Amino acid sequence: MFCLVKTYIRVIGFIAIGFLFAPNVCGQGTALTQDLTDGWQYRWGDSPADETGKLVWASEGFSDSGWRAFSFSDLPSDRQSHEFMWMRVRLPAEEWVNPVLFMEDLLVAAEGYLDGKKISEIGTLHPSAENKYRTVSWHLVPLPVDLSEKILVLRFYS
Repeated sequence: MFCLVKTYIRVIGFIAIGFLFAPNVCGQGTALTQDLTDGWQYRWGDSPADETGKLVWASEGFSDSGWRAFSFSDLPSDRQSHEFMWMRVRLPAEEWVNPVLFMEDLLVAAEGYLDGKKISEIGTLHPSAENKYRTVSWHLVPLPVDLSEKILVLRFYS
């Protein structure tokens, strides 16, 4: 018997992200769900790189300057001509078993970072028409087990 439980995040109506895990309740036939809709921040544009070439906005040690609160009930309308959007959230203090990042309805390119370390790359994040809509609509990205209170950062290209 196989049991997966999903926690999800809805992002701008076309992206759903979540964690699939198999806790000890699998035999109980009940799915546990924890919404991750609070605490999100976003910013438009692309990140500068530090002296080592790492993207500053992906790292844990950056300030809140330039980041805005994200509300799923009031989506941002200030995109202008930006092709990149960054989102981040501090993950809850939970224990995860076999965590997987689930991205649904993602028809653009994206990258995921956990405390500054790149954990996924979907498509190619370069401003070029040939890179749009090159991916399948859903993705599963294995994650490390120690997610508790780490910062998940997502970089989208559209």
